[in-house]
Amino acid sequence: MLPGNGDDSESVAYRAMTPMAGLLYRVSPVTSVYANFGRGFETPTFAELAYLEDPFFSTVNTVQVPVPAGNVLPSVPRSVVCGELRWRHRESGFTAIVEALGKSKVAVDDRNSDFAEAYASASLALGFTQETKAGRISEYLRIDNIADKRYIGSVVVNDANARFFEPAPGRNESAGIQARWAF
Repeated sequence: MLPGNGDDSESVAYRAMTPMAGLLYRVSPVTSVYANFGRGFETPTFAELAYLEDPFFSTVNTVQVPVPAGNVLPSVPRSVVCGELRWRHRESGFTAIVEALGKSKVAVDDRNSDFAEAYASASLALGFTQETKAGRISEYLRIDNIADKRYIGSVVVNDANARFFEPAPGRNESAGIQARWAF
């Protein structure tokens, strides 16, 4: 049994609440001033987990590699295509949004020795908005990577151990509520 892992599965689950608040002041019918505050949460990537500090073993590797002329910049796609289709039913306050994102393949290192494949992903968002004289309340549900497609979401550029590839999350959902009141 591993300490702190009662079922010895070596699995880990990360969960967090990421609140956000904002203020909007309408100076005139065409001018607004706003401020937002939010907290973020990022789970460690597989590469970051692999490099957690081990008190018994530590090495540092620095390798200098000449970069051939004409190579593409690592981790930067040649093309990115994104689009959004939004539909709103004013009477009910219902909104539906479909988003698509596509990226071309990316090099993993300066030598262009390997590439993460191109990919496309789609997202869906649904929401309702209720408006009153005092303010507005909106609720939403969002699903990213609808098809639960497996693809490389990012790369660790020039990784000395050739562990370049980091998988993107599978299908994931989020939900939220936003409230606005006029003062």
